[in-house]
Amino acid sequence: MSKRRPRKLNTQAIVEIIKKNLAWPELIGLPDAIHYYHLTDALGRKWQTIGCHVTDAIKVFKMGEYPPWTLIIERASIYKCHC
Repeated sequence: MSKRRPRKLNTQAIVEIIKKNLAWPELIGLPDAIHYYHLTDALGRKWQTIGCHVTDAIKVFKMGEYPPWTLIIERASIYKCHC
């Protein structure tokens, strides 16, 4: 059974993106080392994806949910405080 990329692409706007740890710590010091990135989309969901840099991470995110590389790490809250 082949693993195919999902058909549904992420089209939500990204409101925040934060660079996190190296995906493979043994590659520390390499200019194109792959890092984890945490993104928050316009619906309030928090995602984890990977990339060499921010632009790369956004491209991977837009390809859709594809564990273990792109996945939701925190669902959107159903209650929003507008204090």
